[in-house]
Formats: sequence, structure tokens, C-alpha cells
Amino acid sequence: MSLVILCVGNLIINGFIAWTVIFLPLVMLPLILLSLGLSLILSSLGVFFRDIQHILVVLVQGLMFLSPIFYPISIIPEALRPIYYINPIGYVVEDMRNIFIWGNIPNWTWCIFGTIIGSAVFLLGYAWFKKTKGAFADVL
Repeated sequence: MSLVILCVGNLIINGFIAWTVIFLPLVMLPLILLSLGLSLILSSLGVFFRDIQHILVVLVQGLMFLSPIFYPISIIPEALRPIYYINPIGYVVEDMRNIFIWGNIPNWTWCIFGTIIGSAVFLLGYAWFKKTKGAFADVL
């Protein structure tokens, strides 16, 4: 819904929607794969360790404030930028900003590298979930 509002706002302000919007699925793919993999791992761990849900709330909130969502990464001091480049959400946010607002093409290096990392995390999460799902009934 927010993307529709962003496109309408961009159309009203700029008078057009950038053609680079077609890259949206490619930019989102690393984040989707990473999210799926981490959710599979954390959901299976949540069955065994109930306190994970409380820890995750704090971690996700901290990750949001450490991501360049409300500010561009260019305002971060040069000495602290390597810390921000560890965060995979930062790349996706910057690429989304580039394709929607500025009309630039995404960073292909990150798209490829992020998709590889996201795929690896997804496969690990899927394997972990399949391995642990047999014990869910015993614990619950």
C-alpha cells in the first residue's frame, strides 16, 4: 500500500513514474529470501526458547533505527559507514530510494551478492526447520 502511495505522490510531484520501478522485484528478492530464512530459523527456535520473541522485538526495533530508512546513508560519517554496510536492509532501502525517487538503476553487485546470501540463509533456515519440526509436538 505504501508503494502505491509513493508512486502516486511521485506522479503528482514529478509528473511521471520512473521506468526503473520495474526493478522492484529484483531489489526486494534478497530481503525476501533473507527474511524467509531467518523467520524459519527463529520460529523453530521460538518453540524451544519462548523468550526469543521478547528479544526479537528489541532487535528488530534497533535494526530499524540503524537502517537508513529515515535518513540517507550519505549523512553518516565516513568512519561509521562500514558498520552500516553490514546491515542488509540498508542496501535494499538505498536501492528502493534510487529506483523510485531518483530513477537510477539499482546496485547490481549488491543485488547479485544479496541474492546469494539470501538464498543461502533461506536454504539453511529451511534445512533447520525440517530438522527440528519433528520435536515441536514433544515440546508443545
